[in-house]
Amino acid sequence: MPLGKNNGQKARLVQNDQYELENRNNQRGNAYSGITIGQLVPEDISEDENLDFPEASQNRNHENNSDYGLENITEPGNRSDKISNYQKKRLQESSATGYLTRASTIIKKGIDGLIENQNISENSGKTRMIHLNSQESNKSLKYVSNYVTTAKYNFFTFIPKFLLEQFSKYANVFFLFTSCIQQIPGVTPTSRYTTLFPLMVVLFATAVKEMIEDYKRHSSDREVNTSIAKVVRNGVLISVLWKDIEVGDIVRLDNKDPFPADIILLSSSEPEGLCYIETSNLDGETNLKIKQSRTETSNLITVDSISKLVGFINSELPNDNLYNYEGVLISRGGVLGNAALPLDPSQLLLRGAVLRNTDWIFGVVVSTGHETKLMRSASAAPIKQTTVEKMTNKQIAFLFIILLILAVFSATGNYIFLKKNSSKLDYLYISSSISVVQFVKNILTFIILYNNLIPISLMVTMEIVKFWQAQLINSDLDMFDEKTGTPALARSSSLVEELGQVGFIFSDKTGTLTCNIMEFKMCSIAGDVFAETVDPSKKAKVVNGKTVGQFDFEALVQKIKSSDDKSELYQFFEHMATCHTVIPESVDHSTSKFEYQASSPDEGALVKGAAGLGFIFTVITTLIF
Repeated sequence: MPLGKNNGQKARLVQNDQYELENRNNQRGNAYSGITIGQLVPEDISEDENLDFPEASQNRNHENNSDYGLENITEPGNRSDKISNYQKKRLQESSATGYLTRASTIIKKGIDGLIENQNISENSGKTRMIHLNSQESNKSLKYVSNYVTTAKYNFFTFIPKFLLEQFSKYANVFFLFTSCIQQIPGVTPTSRYTTLFPLMVVLFATAVKEMIEDYKRHSSDREVNTSIAKVVRNGVLISVLWKDIEVGDIVRLDNKDPFPADIILLSSSEPEGLCYIETSNLDGETNLKIKQSRTETSNLITVDSISKLVGFINSELPNDNLYNYEGVLISRGGVLGNAALPLDPSQLLLRGAVLRNTDWIFGVVVSTGHETKLMRSASAAPIKQTTVEKMTNKQIAFLFIILLILAVFSATGNYIFLKKNSSKLDYLYISSSISVVQFVKNILTFIILYNNLIPISLMVTMEIVKFWQAQLINSDLDMFDEKTGTPALARSSSLVEELGQVGFIFSDKTGTLTCNIMEFKMCSIAGDVFAETVDPSKKAKVVNGKTVGQFDFEALVQKIKSSDDKSELYQFFEHMATCHTVIPESVDHSTSKFEYQASSPDEGALVKGAAGLGFIFTVITTLIF
């Protein structure tokens, strides 16, 4: 049963079926208790049991190779009896195949890691173990840091990546070719630096633009990495930078704090360990989502109790699936005793989301930095070419072909001219015969002479125009969001012209690209019509002893005040204020002003309409029967 549904909700006090909520938790615990990825964990765990699974179980009893259909082959005295020769052969073949498969997988992952240039921790295996309140144990596993970067270049990669990107443009390749042949003695009719100097100017101007834009990315990364978070270490709540947060740290976050890493929710200020998060940075949805901790950990609401957690979390390996999570929290004594608590997506708080409408939460970090689901799903930015650049490349290639044809024709004409007139030009000491080498040199000479057919100023002009367009976007008041105070931000000027090439926009639903504004304007209760504004010709009046027409909201408020809580008017607005999935968020405690987070604008309009008439929905609570 989703929280916030009708089922007896009341304004100012939302009734929820606690029995169903507990029953759901119990069913979830019975279905998954002790189950993690490919592993069964007993309900009652003793101190001396080896819980470092799956490795521990493999060392104890996984020689049975159940994947090959063999059973109990590790029992003493039964091995030779239970395995047939055929099964042994299949086992050997499958084992060899398995080794080859694992080897190829490792090689492929290594290559993919080099290509994606992402930092992956050295902890290998099907799951990862995260110790609770044991910083030294987690450090020995060498998990990656929480430092992230979204910049395009760094000090070592700027020159190679920049040159690779620039010489993917045909114009720059042509001018580089022209500059090279100008260095050949006896070929160039101009100075050696006639083309090289303008090319260097073009590359320098583009490099300055790229450095300015990438500096902004580095500044944004620095601002994020140096944000402050509260972490429980050695029984004390301290403030640390985001980049210094480590896997296994227990963090405390307050209302409206963004999550610095992927976190498993342990407890919160709300009943039953509930918390509300906004995931607009992840999926674009602005409505709040509900997360709930395990019932067993929801009572750990102080630093002292959190510090007494003993055990570890056996978590899935980092991946890019934002909506799935598998893990198990293993407690070895401490405040929880010996227990195995399954974990699922309802406890996972992703980096990039924001805590809303919840005073505080405690959670344990399971993934940091480039191993978080957000960063894993963000692939490395490829070198992109705009439609204009592709078209320019085609035109430059076409012009180069024309230039080459002209150069060949000119060299051929020069050969014919000298062949016919060399005797008349004997004072110039020109030979009537031209070697193949000289003919090729003549072609190169004419290419240099005709190179102005492709304008070198075109590229630098385009770069300057793009950069200026990006600045205009940043300062455009028509793109400024007054509600949130957010201006438009062009992170890269390389693709600004692509905005004008959009021909089709695909949207999942109404309201994604449009603004659905719904307001409560009118209602009909027991045959009487009430409206916010009433046309004079439609005002209520008595005709033949019956009231016809519309009443305004002022008359409605007076009728509500004079009625009891069993009247139709009272029950109508009571249901409007409670039958929904809206989440209230206090704006000003002194004036009792609330904002309502609704998944649909019609629900929000009904709740706001009821609040305007005195039925204010303030808080979601649970009643224990």
